[in-house]
Amino acid sequence: MTCLLVIGVGPRPGPGQTHVYAPGLRLHTVAGELIRAGHQVHAAECLFGGRDEQSVGQPFPGAASHTALPGGIAAMTSAISRLCHEHAPQAIVALTDGVALAAARAEYDGPLYIDYNGHPMAERQMQGAIHGNNDALASQWEYVLPVLLRADRFATCSGAQRLALIGELGAAGRIGAETCGHELVDVLRPPLPFEEEFRLSEPGRLRGGWVPADSRVILFTGGYNTWLDEALLFAAVERVLAADPKAVYVSTGGGIDGHVTEVFARFRARTESSPHRDRYRFVGWLDHEAYVDCCLEADVGVMTDRWTLEGELGCRNRLYGWLWGGMRAVATDLAEIVHRELGPLGLVKGTPTGDVDAYAAALAGELEAGRFGDDEAARRRELLRTHCSPKAYYQPLLDWATSPEKAPDRSSGMRPGNPLSDWMAFVDRLGVPGVPGAGADELRIFLDRLAGSRAFQLYLKTNPDLAAQFERVRSCVTGSPEKPTNESQKAEDRGI
Repeated sequence: MTCLLVIGVGPRPGPGQTHVYAPGLRLHTVAGELIRAGHQVHAAECLFGGRDEQSVGQPFPGAASHTALPGGIAAMTSAISRLCHEHAPQAIVALTDGVALAAARAEYDGPLYIDYNGHPMAERQMQGAIHGNNDALASQWEYVLPVLLRADRFATCSGAQRLALIGELGAAGRIGAETCGHELVDVLRPPLPFEEEFRLSEPGRLRGGWVPADSRVILFTGGYNTWLDEALLFAAVERVLAADPKAVYVSTGGGIDGHVTEVFARFRARTESSPHRDRYRFVGWLDHEAYVDCCLEADVGVMTDRWTLEGELGCRNRLYGWLWGGMRAVATDLAEIVHRELGPLGLVKGTPTGDVDAYAAALAGELEAGRFGDDEAARRRELLRTHCSPKAYYQPLLDWATSPEKAPDRSSGMRPGNPLSDWMAFVDRLGVPGVPGAGADELRIFLDRLAGSRAFQLYLKTNPDLAAQFERVRSCVTGSPEKPTNESQKAEDRGI
């Protein structure tokens, strides 16, 4: 049994919870599986969007302790340091980018396992596209880089994301001689807690309540996220509603406060001008029981990705809930979960990304076929249990947790290598800094270019010895100590 500190972002699914996002599902299943494996888990949880820590949900069954964490990186870092002193964990498992940064900064040098359930930079790229600016990209790199240099093992939600993260680790200097032949990145596909049986809590809530009892129900659940192709979704649903007078569209969830609300607003605006607007039902964010009732009574779940890196690298947790409830599902096939996992098992109908004709035809056919009978629904649930269970998907983490260890390039006490440190070799080739002669101007230009590089500023922040060398060389070349640039001062103010 290993003593573990498991940290993530809630809220987790459970009675009364409404705004449950992918991070909460991930925390719930990861901590639960580690507890079931016999480890001593001290769980710590902050809330999505920095909401009040007092509203953190119920403790994990079987956890040794459960702590509500404050929002904000600095406060969270201090809280994690206190938990490390209190519980003396043999390893930390940290989920999501903000929690990962706080764990990397904490007063703890033991084994650190970081889970990126989705690619942080691709997600910020989509936020930038939605909001029309790139302001968030630099701050996201400030979150990611210190973790790339500190953590001992990483996890992603797809094979494609694993390769992207390996590329980032290479840029951070972690793909070197010491780590050759050593796996730094696992793939942990994100399942639901399939030990929970879905049961109808309020018959007639959906059918006979929100929609007529004889409706054929198209269901959308959760957030209208940055990756959603709301134009394709609307166009396909419109065709089905026009052809099938019993078809209705029911949407739970909506915009994601603190992340993106524009996509939902655009979709809702389209429906307002539809000739079928009375057959669109927007019921908002639901508690867990009402969500389950929808999954148990609707016919087909719908999900449409626009082509983006986030869509290709990420995952779509909501598919599991629909399938577990006995629904059919139609999805664009960009994400690995569709074209490599659920699609080949016959559990999801996949269509090409961006193809309205194919999507509308598939949706019409699945809606006409209706919900599965009891025997077929049971067979499909067994497929999910067998092929997509937390035990099957999380085995790499379970193996590591049994005997957690530092990465080879950290086990000897050395810091991971810095690929930009070869600037010192460049300085050596130019001769002694400050001595007049050939190369002095070239050196000054080179140093100015480095000083204006956000990536290099961040490397200096994570390598104090290198930063001191850099400032000494710049002061020799320019004749006076350099004042920090605005960007480096901002980074200092943020504590990066």
